[in-house]
This record gives sequence, C-alpha cells and structure tokens, in this order.
Amino acid sequence: MDKELKSKLKDAKKSYQKGEYDECRKLTQEILAEDSKSYQALVLKAACCDQLEFEDEAADCFFLAINVDPGSMLAWQGLLQLCTKNLDRFYQTAVCVCLELMKFYTE
Repeated sequence: MDKELKSKLKDAKKSYQKGEYDECRKLTQEILAEDSKSYQALVLKAACCDQLEFEDEAADCFFLAINVDPGSMLAWQGLLQLCTKNLDRFYQTAVCVCLELMKFYTE
C-alpha cells in the first residue's frame, strides 16, 4: 500500500473514531477503488456501514475481507456483531460465524 492510501486509511480510522461514519465510508471507498483487497479498508467500511444501518453492504464488506484474509479474526468478529444485531435476518450466518470463531479459540 502506497503512502497516499496509508494516509487515507489513517484519516478514515480517525473519522470512524469521531463518529463521522459517512466520511469514513467515503474514504474507504476511495481506498478500495485503488486497492480492492485492502483488508483494513474492507473491515473499516463494513463497520461504518453497520453504524449507518446499511446491513447488506456491511455484510458484503465483511465477507470480502474474510475472503482476503480468512485467518484474521477481526472481520469474523465484526460479522458476528452485525449478525447478532439482526438475528431475524442473519441467524444462520451467525451460527456459521460462531463455528468459525471457535476454531480460533481452540487452536
């Protein structure tokens, strides 16, 4: 990742921490336009979408992040958090995510 993208990612994290989710989402979209496999940008965008109640987009971003790095827990944990907020829609996904997360805790 080049300097400009790292700087945007840093700004996006700051925006998220300030509760500026629209700005964070915009910045992560810019990052992903240049580097579609940026794990951190995907997870951060998913978290923003979750906060903005764009559940489908959040789930898509979490799944994309998991495909980029299935061995990292952050996206799995974020997806579980999203699922538990919307169990009526994501119950089966939540069960599958819990089973995957158990692998991390038993290793």
